[in-house]
Amino acid sequence: MKKIFFLLATLFSINTSFALSEDYHVLQNDALAFYSPSTNTWSVEQVYDDSLVLNKKLFEGTGAYSVYNYSDGSLAFALATGDEFIYDGKFIIVDNNLLKFSKLVYNSGSFNEEILNEEEIQSIFPDVEIIKVSWFDEDNMMWLHKPFKKNKTILLLNDTDRFFHRFECKSKNSQDTDVKNLITFSRYGMYKFKHFGERNGRIVFLIR
Repeated sequence: MKKIFFLLATLFSINTSFALSEDYHVLQNDALAFYSPSTNTWSVEQVYDDSLVLNKKLFEGTGAYSVYNYSDGSLAFALATGDEFIYDGKFIIVDNNLLKFSKLVYNSGSFNEEILNEEEIQSIFPDVEIIKVSWFDEDNMMWLHKPFKKNKTILLLNDTDRFFHRFECKSKNSQDTDVKNLITFSRYGMYKFKHFGERNGRIVFLIR
């Protein structure tokens, strides 16, 4: 009986999501970001004398977007999304509606977005497996293997033109708070996701 109870507890353990480590500096509302043109690096504190100081303002409604101003109050840039973090000296933009990533680059006095390729994304999330949206079958389902007694963390990367507004897993605590497509499977079985990007929008992972 004890063996059966232990097995069931293992199979149906409470979800624990992959959390961004302290190396990932998530930029919340009113956060400061510093960019050094001489070193082409971003930080969350003043490291270089030539750093440009930027203040984030987050605006939320049916969606969310970020506005960054210089220290004198003038506009530096605005983003169509509301989630960003600084990692390894890079300013990373998370698009939780498209499940895609970009980086902010400074060129000729202005800031511009550049879409990240798969290799760049993997370097930011080196310990997770990248799974692509195009791999789902016609029923929007996918089978994945999880090692016994271990969690499996994936990054769902959208390589299509699909839209995933308010992408949410019905199993609580499976998604990272700031990066919605960073997903941890801690048990076997079915994980259902819903979204408002299309009629009856949903995808399903089957973990075995």
